[in-house]
This record gives sequence, C-alpha cells and structure tokens, in this order.
Amino acid sequence: ARIHAIMDRARQIDPNLGWQIGLTLEPAHLHIVGYLLLSCPDTLSAYRVIKKHFSLLTDVAHVRAMEEAEYFGWELNLNPDYHVRYPSSERQMTEFIMAAILNIVNTVAGREIKPISCRLPYADPDGSIKAHFEQTIGVAPEFQAAEAGLVYLTKDIDRSIPTHNPQLYKQFNAIADSMQDRSRIGIKEKITAVLITRTEREIPAITEVADQLHTTVRTLQRSLKREGTTYSQLVREWREGTARRYLSGSNMPIKQIAGLLGYEDTNSFIRAFGRWAGVSPT
Repeated sequence: ARIHAIMDRARQIDPNLGWQIGLTLEPAHLHIVGYLLLSCPDTLSAYRVIKKHFSLLTDVAHVRAMEEAEYFGWELNLNPDYHVRYPSSERQMTEFIMAAILNIVNTVAGREIKPISCRLPYADPDGSIKAHFEQTIGVAPEFQAAEAGLVYLTKDIDRSIPTHNPQLYKQFNAIADSMQDRSRIGIKEKITAVLITRTEREIPAITEVADQLHTTVRTLQRSLKREGTTYSQLVREWREGTARRYLSGSNMPIKQIAGLLGYEDTNSFIRAFGRWAGVSPT
C-alpha cells in the first residue's frame, strides 16, 4: 500500500508528480521484462512485450494493444479494486504508468516517439491537465474517456531497437513466459504465500491480507467462495498442514511450532491439533 500512499500524497504536493515519477523509470527497473525490451527487434515488438507481460510488472492495471495498418495504440485501465480503495489517486497512478511506458519505449528506441492522440478517463475542470500534456507530449487529451491511452502512426513507432540481440531476445522471452505461467496461481496459493512470509507471529486479519494482495475484502471473499473455501478455513488448513510437517520433519519444540503458527500459547495449539488429528502433537 506504500506506493498508493505516495501517489495520494503526490496529488497534494504536485498534481503532475505521478507523470514526473513515471518518466524516471528505465528498462533496468523492470528486471527480466526490461532486459527483454532492450533485446527486442523493434518498438512494436517492445509494446507487444509490455502488453503480454504487464502482469509481471504490476497488478493494479492492465493494458490492451490496438494494431491497424496505419495506427498503433494502447489502452490502460486501472483494476476496479483500485478505484474502490484509492479513488483520490486515480490520476496519479494512471499518469505514472502512462509516463513509465512512454519513457521506457522511447529509451529502448533511442529516440522520442510522439503520439498523435491521447485519452484520459477523468475530467480537467481548470484546463491544467490539458496544458501539461500539450507541453510534455505535444497533444491535447480527450477527457472522460472510457480508458487511458495513446495512439501513434504505425510508420512513426515501427522503429528498430539499437540493442536488439536475437539470442538474448529468445532467451529472455522464454524466461518471461515461464514467469508468466508461474504467476497464474489461484487466490488460495496467494493467501498461503502471505501466511508463509508474514513477519509478525500473529495470523494477519483478512483486511491485512487483502491490502497485501491489492484488493478489497469483499473481492477476496468472493474469490475464495468461488474456490469453495473461506479465509478462516484456509488458515486452519495451512496451520494443520504446516504443523504436521514440522512435527514429522523436524525436532522443533512444540512451543516454537505454536508460535510460528500464530498461537498465543502452547495449550491453544495443542487443543487445535487435537481437533484436527484426534491426538496430542508429539
């Protein structure tokens, strides 16, 4: 939630700060996706990589590419949960992502590629956003559009990338595809990962888990219901499975196991284990 708090604070300090922060991002900040972008043959391929692997970069939005004979464009939509949780920073996050994509593709291309049109999903009551975009990218946005987006002439954006490397492009593509496959895990696995990596001894409340997964409690509960479970049931299953592994595969004292599983005292753990297994933990 820290980045969202920063975006909300940015709105109060400088309405254009989200865009300015986005312009500081470079390919190296994107790890494997950034290296893949640098090895792409051309900027059209780079945009396709961003679309394909965008979920490896963030889960607060999604992008869609539009390709025609003469025009190329991309659209950005913040996920519905973001609007619910952080309505005041919609503009900051939208412009942060737009500027980041714009700057990163310009960087790998080695030149500035100017769009011919721009859309934004919010209003501009005083004209300041229009003036900002005219100054920075040379076009006046269409406001209150269904989504954010930029459109280019295909002849302008179809440029070779100086750092293209066919071998690295193939290798980085394979790695990114593998990471994409591993990222498609269910909500139960995501919650279990939160439980495993928690820094406090206590089991986090569902509100904390929702915050870490950048969603709302209601959406989290609906997702769990679709998978036939609840948060409390998932916690019980995780505790039981973890307890059994510790007891059978280590010499860890019961008191320590109880603490690792978020129990306030050893007796609470012993009673819970008795309900699961019908015997006391040994």
